[in-house]
Amino acid sequence: MFIKEKGGRMKKRLLFFILFTLIFAQEKELFYPSNVAIPCPIFKPEIVPLPPAGNDNPDYDTLAYDDNIRATAWAWNARGNGWGMKFISPAPTIRLYGALVMLWDTTWPIPGGRRFLVRVLKDDGPNGAPGTLVYESDTILGTRGAWNFVPIDTPIVNSNFYIFYIQPDSYPICPGLCIDGASNTQDNILWQYLNGSYSFDKRRGEWFIRAVISWTPQDSNLMTTVFGSMPFDTVPRINFTIRATVKNIGSQTIPSGVPVKLRIVGPQGYVYEDIDQTTTTNLARRQSQTITFTPAWRIPDTSGTYQIIVWHELPGDEYRFNDTIKRSLGVASWITYADWNNPYWVTWAGPQRATRFNPADFRLTYPFAITRLKHQFYWHQQAPWPDSIFQFKIYGDDGQTLLYESDTIRAVSYPGVIEHAVEPPVTISSGTFYVAVVPRSYSGHPSSLADNQPDGKSFYGVPGSWQPWNNGEFFNAVSVRLISSVEEIDNYPVNFDVKESTNPKRELRISWQIPKGEWVKIKLYDVSGKVIRYFYKKAENTSQRGLITIDNKSLSKGVYILHFETQRYNKTKKLIIL
Repeated sequence: MFIKEKGGRMKKRLLFFILFTLIFAQEKELFYPSNVAIPCPIFKPEIVPLPPAGNDNPDYDTLAYDDNIRATAWAWNARGNGWGMKFISPAPTIRLYGALVMLWDTTWPIPGGRRFLVRVLKDDGPNGAPGTLVYESDTILGTRGAWNFVPIDTPIVNSNFYIFYIQPDSYPICPGLCIDGASNTQDNILWQYLNGSYSFDKRRGEWFIRAVISWTPQDSNLMTTVFGSMPFDTVPRINFTIRATVKNIGSQTIPSGVPVKLRIVGPQGYVYEDIDQTTTTNLARRQSQTITFTPAWRIPDTSGTYQIIVWHELPGDEYRFNDTIKRSLGVASWITYADWNNPYWVTWAGPQRATRFNPADFRLTYPFAITRLKHQFYWHQQAPWPDSIFQFKIYGDDGQTLLYESDTIRAVSYPGVIEHAVEPPVTISSGTFYVAVVPRSYSGHPSSLADNQPDGKSFYGVPGSWQPWNNGEFFNAVSVRLISSVEEIDNYPVNFDVKESTNPKRELRISWQIPKGEWVKIKLYDVSGKVIRYFYKKAENTSQRGLITIDNKSLSKGVYILHFETQRYNKTKKLIIL
């Protein structure tokens, strides 16, 4: 930390009071800024009684995203903030009969409170954000530990809509809002209301907020509702099972055999499809079925954002706006020295705080690219931030050569995490490298989190004069990917297709067309991930176009994965041999 003395001279001093122990098990020892949400320290997954939702009335339905297993709860430190859910309307015109909100029981907060409000908005804001206010309740005295029904009775016309829970009292004189423990919704369903603004909420789980609607169902309306528990981020080279649920919200029974399809798109033109699943049972009104896509998706090596899309193709469906759901999944290999589950110290040592990464510690081979950076800050009441602006910088092995400098970024406090895309990615061909956070303020704020397990990797100071920070490791992380011979380019002209022919014999025909002078690799895997056939193993084929035929009789019945790869493109297709 740098202290400005008389005459403007800068003198470096390590101050003992820059460190604060955070005892997360005891709430009384924590201090929260006004814009921070506070988690309930009790994690108690519990199936809750289903609320009265008119299940016997054909004119009422309950729209819900939670899995009915209350896991924990949250509360805002400051009054006037809230959380909400976006609901996909099942028809052009419905009547929002009421909202259901579940509050945590009397074990938290202490002493707690009962007051809350409900707010309803249309999705006519920018890009479907909350827009026109259509209803706001008076202050409600809720029952803690139970579902609370809030009568609304307002029409929703030609719009999806949001229901927000608003907390009118400050912590701890307030209730906690329940949340489940799994993220099942598609993108942009969870929202927060903070300091007068609406924004996406990337908290894990779904808020226990439901919509009770009065409407006239169509005869045929199958809705794709939720995924099975999905992370926001994962790592390459694992088998990942994807599930999705479809629900009959129409008035007529839907017969089995409805196609439910999956497509995943990602970096470098990546496409994966599973279009062979169907429903296996008749679905009466309000009945649902969860579809498991098999085999599991093998997550690629390439870091980046992948979009998972699931939809059904029910013939004659009368409302297509709820057929498809989409979910973004980040894939990255994160390396870090810190134990992110052990936030122990808060520090604003400076003027820069850096972690020195040794690729050998993570068994990385050169060259590789740094694609993303991650850091976690903490606002402490006894050491408030005079400024929250900072930059990321990456230095070479000497700790001085600047390899990358981000634009200015505004920090957020725990439990929020800053993730930053390094554009263009930084290539590391040898040696170690430093990743630093550089606050704009000479005070060293915004302050960072660290664990209490020193490994000699964290430093503070300036390039060329780094000082060891010996109390633990900063919450710094780096996403890396190995570099192929040619990086991704836009508008890459590739055609790749697989078709089945039955004349004169049953066979599969694999065709492709690529730019001149490039190579092709084509492999066939079984469902366990074992390569059972190399069509082009060592990139020896450089033809611009080609055709391979496979006699179906040469393969056992079952499911196979066909992988097609060039220098700048890869795609996977699922094959079923009957």
